[in-house]
Amino acid sequence: MLTSLLKFKSISREKLKSQLSMVGINSPFKRNNQRAYIKNIRMLGELIKNNQLIFSNKNNVGIPQGTAISATLANVYMINFDKQINKITKHFNGIYRRYSDDFIIVIPTTTPLYKIISFKRYIVKRSQNINLTIEPHKTKIFKFESAKSSITKLSYSNKKLKNNKSNKISSTPSSLDYLGFMFDGISVSLRPKSIYKYSYKSKRALKRLIMLENDNHISSLGNDEIQAKIQNYYVKKYPNGHEPATWRIANNYERKNYVDRIIAAKSRKINDILSFHKNVTQRYLCFNPRGKNISMMNYAIRAQKEFNKSQHSYNVVILKQVKRQIKRNQIALGKNRKNR
Repeated sequence: MLTSLLKFKSISREKLKSQLSMVGINSPFKRNNQRAYIKNIRMLGELIKNNQLIFSNKNNVGIPQGTAISATLANVYMINFDKQINKITKHFNGIYRRYSDDFIIVIPTTTPLYKIISFKRYIVKRSQNINLTIEPHKTKIFKFESAKSSITKLSYSNKKLKNNKSNKISSTPSSLDYLGFMFDGISVSLRPKSIYKYSYKSKRALKRLIMLENDNHISSLGNDEIQAKIQNYYVKKYPNGHEPATWRIANNYERKNYVDRIIAAKSRKINDILSFHKNVTQRYLCFNPRGKNISMMNYAIRAQKEFNKSQHSYNVVILKQVKRQIKRNQIALGKNRKNR
């Protein structure tokens, strides 16, 4: 298997226009949509004029990111590249797949390794010819052995290839990382970075929810009780190193912020709290989110279902990963409510 990542920042706009003409598009926009496109794209230095796509900046390279048409333009630009790479891959009885800037090539292990390495170098050269940049540190060759349920990353010298023995090949245990999923030969999982981001967002959302609930509870008390809470307001102290956090009495600035929060809580509408609570519950606390809301759990359910459609001998632990994090979120929220 060969994986890599492309960069579209340096592509030739002249070649892009040529590709658009090749597929019969002088302008990829209908006349009644041009005004909306011009309004959104003008800040990026592009205009639609005379029913054609033109660019106003001087370097004449790259596709502006973040627009609705950007992905389409990139895919049109890649048509010939995709066709050529796919044709060679099929010659090796392999599979070529590209999603946006991330692509993977799977070739049977019966193909001599030196031919695969040569193919990789050809891809790099071919991409340079059309002003594409390939990320060297993200271009990797893996070997998957189903009998051993293992994936290894292959490394080799950059000397000119003559035959399979001309390079010293070394292999190290590894995992395949593609489109946010990891495969180690035994199981398919979400990559650690995705789980970390979800965990980080969970903590921030729960911290906000806990603060809103606490402030709302305190604002409902009598004046004497509120004053007592303010005078005895403690905050966490985080020492250097790995020592556990301790509590200290709040300073004047922290106490003032606390008072402002209590005042804000008195005027806050209950529906605002309920709406935020519902959002946090659906995203970070619910095992069975309702509807088609955007949540990590819904994503995990769909991904697990898709992987389970195919006949395979590996484990799919995507759902298990997200459920584990949701369980941690529930425990954290429960502890806070118990200690209120």
